[in-house]
Amino acid sequence: MGANRGDRFRVRLITPAFAYGAGDEGENPSPEIRVSSLRGIIRWWFRVTANGILRNLGMSSSRSLKCVSRMEARILGSTSRASLAKLRIEDDGLGRVKASEIFGRCCEIEVSSSKEKESSRGDRRVARYCVNYLGYGIPADAAGLKGEFDLLVYFDWRSSKLERDILRTVIGVWGALGGIGRRQRRGMGSVSLIDAPEVEGVKLTSHPFNDDNVRSLLEELGSLVLGYSREAGCDSLPEGGDVDNFGELHAESFHPVIGPSYDDSVEALKELALRFRRFRENPNDKSRCMEMRDKEEERRPIRQRTLQYLNVVSRIMWGTWGEGALSLEWSVFGLPHNYYSRRKGGRKAKAFITWRSGRLSVQRGRRASPVFAKVVSVADQLYSPMVFVITSDYLPEGSELAVTVEWRGGKRGGRKRVSSYHAPVPSMKKLEDFLSYLRGVWGER
Repeated sequence: MGANRGDRFRVRLITPAFAYGAGDEGENPSPEIRVSSLRGIIRWWFRVTANGILRNLGMSSSRSLKCVSRMEARILGSTSRASLAKLRIEDDGLGRVKASEIFGRCCEIEVSSSKEKESSRGDRRVARYCVNYLGYGIPADAAGLKGEFDLLVYFDWRSSKLERDILRTVIGVWGALGGIGRRQRRGMGSVSLIDAPEVEGVKLTSHPFNDDNVRSLLEELGSLVLGYSREAGCDSLPEGGDVDNFGELHAESFHPVIGPSYDDSVEALKELALRFRRFRENPNDKSRCMEMRDKEEERRPIRQRTLQYLNVVSRIMWGTWGEGALSLEWSVFGLPHNYYSRRKGGRKAKAFITWRSGRLSVQRGRRASPVFAKVVSVADQLYSPMVFVITSDYLPEGSELAVTVEWRGGKRGGRKRVSSYHAPVPSMKKLEDFLSYLRGVWGER
């Protein structure tokens, strides 16, 4: 590549990143930040922002997605076209941290209901919440990364100023709102740009974090994408076509909820873990996190049983599910969504909530959560939890939830039985309720 210009972005990991190589599937994989991972992340943020900008300007969904794909191929490359930018990482400033060092950080709240599963602490009835809830799927002995690294972007001589500014601004959006590695939508691997170039007088740095600065960044990106869409010939693209939907993010749709400030980023993760779990258990409770008295038990989180969980499990165990019996509104937080149960007499059951495309008659396993949780640096040595939602059609039109139930009967296991049901896709109201809950607890900022 004939690179003629380069930019340097200084990236700080606010919370540990659990990022690994493609072949690291052993017991103790070596953490690393890879260029291919960052390239994929930048592509994703380009898609959701460009699509959101074009849709907000009135472009139809099918034409917008075709336009985004065309612009992405021109800037970031495709199977038949080389990218206009080459990325390189300098990670000399990175160190390592064990997941167990942060996953075992817990807090307690007092509970008054005898229906909640709690632990006795003398004269208190308390429930415990730990960071490991946010790191689901990451082993406690996994190694993560902390510190700072440099992202270097070298532009091809063919690139125009408009194309370079679009890519720079997308990286700025990622630095303000995104992360890297596993569970980045739940606060792990949160990043911040502490040094970056400017685009038309707009700062790309995200330290200290300010939501108004993010909106200015999205507005600048909007003007750039609009001009580039005309240059790419998007106005002549045909309507229709068989395409899936990207998310949509633009300046007018960005409404984050920002929590209290802490002098430790892991404390902000604890607050996130508390709010995600407490909303499912008791959305009317606004109790504040208290430090634990007995530190020797801090790595033993207490499981709560939500009404949704008990409802699903009882229907599984007693065979009273039925078509469309439950709305399964929690599935909008991401799929798969699983339930497990064990009853006296040895009968075990589990339900896997996935989704099925009615048009393709194909069952799919995963759907990423539209809820983004991140820890942001609001000042030097001050960190706050932040939650926002990226608007999207959660599942393609004509889809439905697919519920697979497996259970064994009898003390010795008995014969395994499998049943399948289908349920309608729930509305996004539960996400709106969650944001309202956070505003009630954290207040408006």
